[in-house]
Amino acid sequence: MGRLSVSLNDEQLEWIEKKVDDEDAYESKSALMRECLNRYEKVDKLEAERDDLRRQLAEANSRNDDVDELAEYVEGERELQREERERRRAPLATRLKWLIWGYDGR
Repeated sequence: MGRLSVSLNDEQLEWIEKKVDDEDAYESKSALMRECLNRYEKVDKLEAERDDLRRQLAEANSRNDDVDELAEYVEGERELQREERERRRAPLATRLKWLIWGYDGR
Protein backbone atom coordinates (compact mmCIF):
# COMPACT_ATOMS: atom_id res chain seq x y z
CA MET A 1 0.00 0.00 0.00
CA GLY A 2 1.29 3.45 -0.86
CA ARG A 3 1.72 6.38 1.47
CA LEU A 4 0.62 9.96 1.00
CA SER A 5 1.24 12.99 3.15
CA VAL A 6 -1.51 15.58 3.20
CA SER A 7 -1.60 19.05 4.71
CA LEU A 8 -4.84 19.88 6.51
CA ASN A 9 -6.06 22.92 8.34
CA ASP A 10 -6.69 22.71 12.08
CA GLU A 11 -10.45 22.21 11.74
CA GLN A 12 -10.04 19.32 9.31
CA LEU A 13 -7.43 17.64 11.47
CA GLU A 14 -9.61 18.07 14.56
CA TRP A 15 -12.60 16.57 12.72
CA ILE A 16 -10.54 13.53 11.69
CA GLU A 17 -9.15 12.99 15.17
CA LYS A 18 -12.62 13.28 16.71
CA LYS A 19 -14.06 10.75 14.25
CA VAL A 20 -11.31 8.25 15.04
CA ASP A 21 -11.24 8.80 18.83
CA ASP A 22 -14.90 9.28 19.70
CA GLU A 23 -16.84 6.93 17.50
CA ASP A 24 -14.63 3.84 17.36
CA ALA A 25 -15.88 3.39 13.81
CA TYR A 26 -12.41 3.76 12.35
CA GLU A 27 -9.30 2.04 13.58
CA SER A 28 -7.03 4.79 12.33
CA LYS A 29 -6.88 8.06 10.48
CA SER A 30 -5.86 6.15 7.38
CA ALA A 31 -8.97 3.97 7.58
CA LEU A 32 -11.14 7.07 7.87
CA MET A 33 -9.42 8.68 4.88
CA ARG A 34 -9.86 5.50 2.81
CA GLU A 35 -13.58 5.55 3.70
CA CYS A 36 -13.80 9.23 2.70
CA LEU A 37 -12.18 8.46 -0.66
CA ASN A 38 -14.53 5.50 -1.24
CA ARG A 39 -17.53 7.71 -0.51
CA TYR A 40 -16.16 10.38 -2.81
CA GLU A 41 -15.94 7.81 -5.62
CA LYS A 42 -19.55 6.78 -4.96
CA VAL A 43 -20.67 10.40 -5.07
CA ASP A 44 -18.91 10.84 -8.42
CA LYS A 45 -20.68 7.78 -9.80
CA LEU A 46 -24.05 8.93 -8.48
CA GLU A 47 -23.57 12.40 -9.97
CA ALA A 48 -22.73 10.83 -13.35
CA GLU A 49 -25.87 8.66 -13.13
CA ARG A 50 -27.94 11.72 -12.19
CA ASP A 51 -26.58 13.65 -15.16
CA ASP A 52 -27.37 10.73 -17.47
CA LEU A 53 -30.91 10.48 -16.09
CA ARG A 54 -31.40 14.22 -16.58
CA ARG A 55 -30.24 13.87 -20.19
CA GLN A 56 -32.63 10.95 -20.74
CA LEU A 57 -35.47 12.94 -19.20
CA ALA A 58 -34.76 15.90 -21.46
CA GLU A 59 -34.82 13.59 -24.49
CA ALA A 60 -38.10 12.03 -23.35
CA ASN A 61 -39.63 15.46 -22.81
CA SER A 62 -38.52 16.48 -26.29
CA ARG A 63 -40.18 13.39 -27.76
CA ASN A 64 -43.36 14.17 -25.79
CA ASP A 65 -43.36 17.68 -27.24
CA ASP A 66 -43.06 16.19 -30.73
CA VAL A 67 -45.95 13.81 -30.02
CA ASP A 68 -48.10 16.67 -28.70
CA GLU A 69 -47.36 18.72 -31.80
CA LEU A 70 -48.25 15.78 -34.03
CA ALA A 71 -51.49 15.18 -32.09
CA GLU A 72 -52.48 18.84 -32.56
CA TYR A 73 -51.77 18.56 -36.28
CA VAL A 74 -53.86 15.39 -36.60
CA GLU A 75 -56.74 17.00 -34.69
CA GLY A 76 -56.60 20.01 -37.01
CA GLU A 77 -56.67 17.74 -40.05
CA ARG A 78 -59.67 15.87 -38.65
CA GLU A 79 -61.48 19.17 -38.14
CA LEU A 80 -60.74 20.18 -41.75
CA GLN A 81 -62.06 16.84 -42.99
CA ARG A 82 -65.23 17.24 -40.88
CA GLU A 83 -65.81 20.72 -42.32
CA GLU A 84 -65.23 19.47 -45.86
CA ARG A 85 -67.77 16.65 -45.36
CA GLU A 86 -70.25 19.18 -43.98
CA ARG A 87 -69.78 21.44 -46.98
CA ARG A 88 -70.28 18.59 -49.44
CA ARG A 89 -73.45 17.34 -47.71
CA ALA A 90 -75.02 20.79 -47.31
CA PRO A 91 -78.02 21.65 -49.50
CA LEU A 92 -77.40 23.85 -52.54
CA ALA A 93 -79.03 26.91 -50.91
CA THR A 94 -76.77 26.62 -47.88
CA ARG A 95 -73.67 26.27 -50.07
CA LEU A 96 -74.70 29.37 -52.04
CA LYS A 97 -75.18 31.30 -48.79
CA TRP A 98 -71.70 30.23 -47.68
CA LEU A 99 -70.30 31.25 -51.06
CA ILE A 100 -71.79 34.73 -50.74
CA TRP A 101 -71.35 35.45 -47.03
CA GLY A 102 -68.59 33.00 -46.20
CA TYR A 103 -68.49 29.68 -44.42
CA ASP A 104 -68.81 30.14 -40.65
CA GLY A 105 -68.08 26.56 -39.59
CA ARG A 106 -71.58 25.77 -38.31
